[in-house]
Amino acid sequence: MYILDPSVKSVWGIVSFLNRMAFSVSIFFAEAALRSFDVLPFPVGTVSGLSLVLGLAYTFIMPSLSYRYMRFDVQGDDLVLEQGVFTRVRTVIPYRRIQHTDVRQGVVERFYGLASLVVYTAGTRTAAAVIPGLSAEYAEELRNHLRQFAAEEDTL
Repeated sequence: MYILDPSVKSVWGIVSFLNRMAFSVSIFFAEAALRSFDVLPFPVGTVSGLSLVLGLAYTFIMPSLSYRYMRFDVQGDDLVLEQGVFTRVRTVIPYRRIQHTDVRQGVVERFYGLASLVVYTAGTRTAAAVIPGLSAEYAEELRNHLRQFAAEEDTL
């Protein structure tokens, strides 16, 4: 089984932090609006502050846990993914079910030189599997490898 690049924990932490901050700011403005109508029984910033504290705790804990439980492997004719902190999911994708693949990079991922490989499949419940936290070069290499095997499956 392959593990992800350890710097993906930083990427997940940064993205989570930005999302939590945006959420807390939107809650703060909602609190201020409710306070202006005298419907809020507590001071403005109470709920947004609490959501910020809980969000920051989540931001520091979840990336490490997600990293610990995310693995993938190329076994024979299958791509195998294992992930999940609370609910563990093992997904086996036969090469013959792969429709196409994409290499995706967000702004923070580009800064760290990482990418995600998105594997689109036929006839699955989600129709896409994502392998995050790969070096950009390895993501391209793995995409080409999967494309080659999927092409070989088509010719059989």
